[in-house]
Amino acid sequence: MLYGEVPSATYADGAMVTLPAPATWAAMPTIGVEAANLPAEVTSAEFGAATLLGGSRLCDELDDVVVPAGGTATFATPYVPGGDGYRVRVAVIAGTSGQDVIVHGDVPPALVSVDGAGLLPWVSAPALESAPTRVTWTETASGGTATADLRLVVVSYEPVAGGNAAWVLVAPPGGTTLELPALPASAAAWSPEGAAISEGDVILIDAVDADGYRALRPRLLGSLEQLSGGGDTRAIGDLVASRVD
Repeated sequence: MLYGEVPSATYADGAMVTLPAPATWAAMPTIGVEAANLPAEVTSAEFGAATLLGGSRLCDELDDVVVPAGGTATFATPYVPGGDGYRVRVAVIAGTSGQDVIVHGDVPPALVSVDGAGLLPWVSAPALESAPTRVTWTETASGGTATADLRLVVVSYEPVAGGNAAWVLVAPPGGTTLELPALPASAAAWSPEGAAISEGDVILIDAVDADGYRALRPRLLGSLEQLSGGGDTRAIGDLVASRVD
């Protein structure tokens, strides 16, 4: 892969901007990424490195990586030089469950190493139940020793009365059930009672430098858009996230 620096260009609001071509092209540098001690149920993996600049992630792409029988996968991940930091993401998949290991830093090292011993339990089969209205899911041990600091549950559903609705629930760790708060009578049309999930996700998060739920919650709530979109996630910190793939 090649990259080039584009000279600055003037622009005006509402006008089309024609960017000049880079004067030179060069091969993109790489960060070595290694995921070791992966459990036998991991069937595939994806590695990626993004450049952090001005609150955004640049070239945040993932490459498929073969996981050999020994449980150690390696890959030279290309990245765009410059910026004010980097983010490496290792995504490992076991059936319908996945886990993301995210590492941040200022200067890209020669090698980023991730240990499968630090994985969370696998999450699968989210469901919306009635009476009481609650979200349930299954957790299966991965062999890792990590424990979650926080649970993030996102449920989209179609109310019986019609339309579309969604809940975003942030809760402390513990258990595989989360009961939804009761809605006031004025919002009864949006009740999830009797509805079916159109999309559901349960994410367990273990932040490396956050001491439990109370420490992580305010950082996460201020960065939900960055976590799901293309923003800078350094405010959350390095983390392991277990999710439904």
